[in-house]
Amino acid sequence: MSQIKRESLQLMAASDAVILDKLLSMTIRNLEHAENHMLLLGRKTAVERVSAFLLEMDCRTGADRVSLPMTRLDIADYLGLTLETVSRALSSLRKAGVLTFLDHDQREIMLNDRRRLVDFEPQGPHNPNQNATGRTGDDEGYTVPPHR
Repeated sequence: MSQIKRESLQLMAASDAVILDKLLSMTIRNLEHAENHMLLLGRKTAVERVSAFLLEMDCRTGADRVSLPMTRLDIADYLGLTLETVSRALSSLRKAGVLTFLDHDQREIMLNDRRRLVDFEPQGPHNPNQNATGRTGDDEGYTVPPHR
């Protein structure tokens, strides 16, 4: 991968509408991703964060399998969670039949039910332990709804 200096890129974009359009599109996608990640960190429960991460990896690959590009510790750091919380969330999703681990290291995953992963409600319809934001905290809320 080569690097292009910002000044050179700005000059090329100023003289070529196609390059300018591509740069704008890339910038918008990156801003949308950053905004979504901030919302994920601030408003989602732990299981919702892990579910969203798995769906993002699924969208990137477009394959039947998801190969996790990071260790659980790196995933935890990316999602603002602890390693233990990520492990519990993945185990809960596996026990619910939403995903299957395909290898011993648990980095190859088959998503069995993407719809349930998208609509996942970690606490079910109501949880009396929820605070005003709807969050119960980092280590709570791993009740998985039964198969439909």
